[in-house]
Amino acid sequence: MSMLPYIVAIGLMAILAVLVNIALDLKEVRRLLTPKPALRAMRGHHHGRDSVQVAAFSVWAYEQNQWLLVQECGQAGCECGPAPNRPGQFEGEVVRKECPAPRTP
Repeated sequence: MSMLPYIVAIGLMAILAVLVNIALDLKEVRRLLTPKPALRAMRGHHHGRDSVQVAAFSVWAYEQNQWLLVQECGQAGCECGPAPNRPGQFEGEVVRKECPAPRTP
């Protein structure tokens, strides 16, 4: 009895496993590269109930003696300003700054 069909089947399954692994890795890379709003959940106590509030952050970098907006917070209608009100401690410093809560009509 020839072993060739078994060897071919095992080889094809190994190739399939590698392709599935590559596809999963690419999906993870895509997820990591998709920009998302910077949100932080904060637990609070409001009117006798526990609540979860969401705070949005913008990301700022100190380059060439000025603050530059690197990532907006993602809230509709938010301009993510003004820049941090202190000078940077070193060139390339990165900070996140909480944006004001969106205004509700």
